[in-house]
Amino acid sequence: MHEFFVSHVYPPPKATSNSKRKRHDGDNRHKELSGKSTYPIGLLIDTIKSLWPGKRCTFSVGKYNSGNYIAEHDDHAYVTDTDGTLCSRDLAVIYYLTKDWKKEDGGILIDLHDGKRKQYVPKFNSLVAFEVPRFHEVTAVLPRVGRDPRYSVFGWFLEEGDIYSYAAAPAAGEGMGDGNSNSNSNSNTKIRPAGKEKK
Repeated sequence: MHEFFVSHVYPPPKATSNSKRKRHDGDNRHKELSGKSTYPIGLLIDTIKSLWPGKRCTFSVGKYNSGNYIAEHDDHAYVTDTDGTLCSRDLAVIYYLTKDWKKEDGGILIDLHDGKRKQYVPKFNSLVAFEVPRFHEVTAVLPRVGRDPRYSVFGWFLEEGDIYSYAAAPAAGEGMGDGNSNSNSNSNTKIRPAGKEKK
């Protein structure tokens, strides 16, 4: 995993409409807001997308309230993009939006790669990126009376086709999500890929 601090964000000029929805996929108990939003979140998401110009991607905003967490998972999933192309998640990105977050607040990203438990406190204006698949989890957010919840922009840059070492990829339309940020695209599957092979 790599952690970066952002000193300047130059937003692109376009923004779109906002929508909210609540996640209901097992123990992924944080609230996800749409990746399509009006200023400033939509502009921020567009700016993150511009880190890899021309690359397919899907991003959303996450809100973690007290007790919210994400259990161990590796982010691998197949996504059918808006044009029907089957894609695999390739690079995960998390950009933290809450000021004055402390380790004691919980909501810590735990990198489980190679059996280690490296902790990333969600520092305001920092970005974490890692290749998928990579096992990680987010600890439960602890009560923060009178303080903001944990907000982040999260998502994936996508690679066309099946980049994982599985026997067979699902046919287009049978992926986990549809590439648009209003879909339930996060996988909590227990399959552990042997490795990633670009084809």
